[in-house]
Amino acid sequence: MMKFIKPATIALLLGLSPLTTVAHSDVKALYGGQVQVSHDLEFELVHGAELLTLYVRDHGEPLPSINLNARISVLSGGKKTDDTMTSDGANALLANIAITEKAVVIVQLEQNGHHAVTVRFSL
Repeated sequence: MMKFIKPATIALLLGLSPLTTVAHSDVKALYGGQVQVSHDLEFELVHGAELLTLYVRDHGEPLPSINLNARISVLSGGKKTDDTMTSDGANALLANIAITEKAVVIVQLEQNGHHAVTVRFSL
């Protein structure tokens, strides 16, 4: 009986280990931004002085942004800015919003009536 308990205990512990949850840990930033994963979609936020760009990938492949509706909220410098993001025609969404350091960016996306996905970035 002890010969069974040890392997079963080890298997259970490994199953609960963070070492086994590497499904999305290999997601890399392709454009120098910050990456978040939600609902098997990869979101990379790149910010410039006046422009925020959100690249969207589905399992590593570019997801056309033309069918995405996105609202963005930016908490920066003590004020909140809300806007709608527009598609670049490929796999990115754009918003003309100036941000400062230590901003919080929240994007809510919806595609063809599917449930909304919310992604949060801390810059």
